[in-house]
Amino acid sequence: MSNSPLPPRITEVVSLIADGLTAKEIAKRLGISPTTIGNYVATAMAITGVHRSTALVAKALREGWIE
Repeated sequence: MSNSPLPPRITEVVSLIADGLTAKEIAKRLGISPTTIGNYVATAMAITGVHRSTALVAKALREGWIE
């Protein structure tokens, strides 16, 4: 997770999406609301300029922000 333009918590969420977890599963794991996960994903997509969560994960992997 290097040189990511995303805040660390949002980068963590993107990584968990890449692992195949749903928003509900991520929220439970992190102890936050699924709505917050949705907000994090929306913020990440706005920062990166993508329009789908799959594109967000692909970009994060390609850029080396997540493994």
